[in-house]
Amino acid sequence: MITLRNLFTIFGHDPKWTMFASKSLQPMVAVYLRKLGDKDIATITDFDLQMQLAMSQQPEDVNAKAESCMNHFRRWAKEKGKPFAEIQEQPTEPEPKPQPKPTNKRSKKKLDTIHDHEVTQQEMLDWSGIELRGWPTNGSIYEDNSSIGKQRKCMRWVAEFYVGSVHFRHRSKNRIECEEWAKAVRMGRIKPWENGPDWRKLEQKKNLEMRYGEKIISAAEEACLLLKYHETNDLTDICDYMQRRMLPHMIYYSARSLRLGRKTAINAAVQCVGIMLTDITAGKPVTDFTRQAKRMMRIYKAHHSFWYYDKAPQDIRNIVDGLDLSGLSDIWKLTKDKRI
Repeated sequence: MITLRNLFTIFGHDPKWTMFASKSLQPMVAVYLRKLGDKDIATITDFDLQMQLAMSQQPEDVNAKAESCMNHFRRWAKEKGKPFAEIQEQPTEPEPKPQPKPTNKRSKKKLDTIHDHEVTQQEMLDWSGIELRGWPTNGSIYEDNSSIGKQRKCMRWVAEFYVGSVHFRHRSKNRIECEEWAKAVRMGRIKPWENGPDWRKLEQKKNLEMRYGEKIISAAEEACLLLKYHETNDLTDICDYMQRRMLPHMIYYSARSLRLGRKTAINAAVQCVGIMLTDITAGKPVTDFTRQAKRMMRIYKAHHSFWYYDKAPQDIRNIVDGLDLSGLSDIWKLTKDKRI
């Protein structure tokens, strides 16, 4: 499998396109690579690219650069024998006859049956190769009252998925845990056969792998912003990035992880921006803005102060005073109420 991100890296190493790819890296990351970077190019169609461009919230000039780069990139890929997917009309087939469902002879009292249809064997020929984006059946949750011995009953909850003539079950004395496991399977976060007591660790591991990729892309985007500043001596793009993306992320992190109050979180975040802008204008190699900001927020929580604003350069104070902080209070409140 060749992902879109890997192929674009190869495209950037082509001597004919190296300069063009490096200048188009930031728009490509913002519009295409952040969402489609890990997908196989054989599954990416022209419709997917058009939808991604239409849903982009980037400025028009960024979208135009990304679209232009993608057109050249696709022609280059086709010349190299690695074309993107093309939509082909599928011939209509007669609907298969419904298969009788197997009966389960175990005595159980179903309290909440929520399945719509069963998965056929043909759909599950190769389980390991399935990329889940939501399981096709909702499964079922029921109470197991089977007896153990002569005097007591089992009294536990079971979440069950029936896949390819095999029952996959997760058992717990807590119904909520079974519902959470079934929800994770339906959403595609885990697979039905990942039903052991440590299924949450498997889900967390997958989330971490996804977060690592997002961190790499974010660090690369921020490095491009710093490189552009050193070439043009213009802080406009960096300030726009910090206001639109870094400050909301810092408020979310402060409210959810550090448990800081609203005014404290906003004040500390603004001071972090002032420190970073001062270091950038001083010529220091400040990279990975978001990671450094989180580290400074942890320092602020431990020591309650790290910045004397009156000693800041006047031009930096003017920039920080001009930031729009109107939406940060709402982000803090939504995070505190666990609505995001």
